[in-house]
Amino acid sequence: MNDDYVKVEGNSNLIKDKSTGVILNIDKNGLEAAKRRKQLMKEQQEERETVLELKSELSELKKLIGELLEQKSI
Repeated sequence: MNDDYVKVEGNSNLIKDKSTGVILNIDKNGLEAAKRRKQLMKEQQEERETVLELKSELSELKKLIGELLEQKSI
């Protein structure tokens, strides 16, 4: 750590920029874990959207099959 930063008392993962007062998190492991969680949430959301799309398409197919069967019986 250079002289432009000072450690935040009570938290070893935070430093404060002396010139701007901005507090920075320097916990690289925590950052990587957060990135993994974000990616996992994105993948889960994509899976949910895919399932909803497949359900919608299945409903449409059922409807079309029902209409075909109804026309056959007429």
